[in-house]
Amino acid sequence: MSEPVDFIEPDEFDPDDLERAERDLKKLDEADEQQIKDMLYKRKQMYGEVFSKGHTSQEAIDFVLNDLAWFCRAFTPSFNPNDGPHAETLAKMKDGRREAYMRIRDNASLSLDTLYLKYSDALSK
Repeated sequence: MSEPVDFIEPDEFDPDDLERAERDLKKLDEADEQQIKDMLYKRKQMYGEVFSKGHTSQEAIDFVLNDLAWFCRAFTPSFNPNDGPHAETLAKMKDGRREAYMRIRDNASLSLDTLYLKYSDALSK
C-alpha cells in the first residue's frame, strides 16, 4: 500500500516547522508542569483537611489513605532483588513504611472491638 498523496514529510531544516515544534513542546512542558502543580495542590489540601481540626470529609480521608498506601508500598512485596546490594536494607525500610500505614489504616477504619482483639492479642505475646 502506498502512502497518501497529501502526505508530506516535514523538513527538519524548515524554520517554521522547527518553531512550531518548539512551541508545541513548550506547551506540553507547561501542561505537564500544571498537572503536577494541580496534583500537589490537591494532595496538600486533602492532607491539610485530614490533619487539622474541624470537619474532615470522607473524600479527604480516602484520598490520604490511598496516597499513604502508595507511598508506603502497603500492597507490594518489600524485597526486590533488583535493588542490588542494598536490597535487604531497602526491604526493611519498606516494611517500616508498611507497618506505619497499617497502623493508621487500622485505627482509622476498624471498630473498637476489632482493634481490641488485634492489639490485645499482640500485647499478650
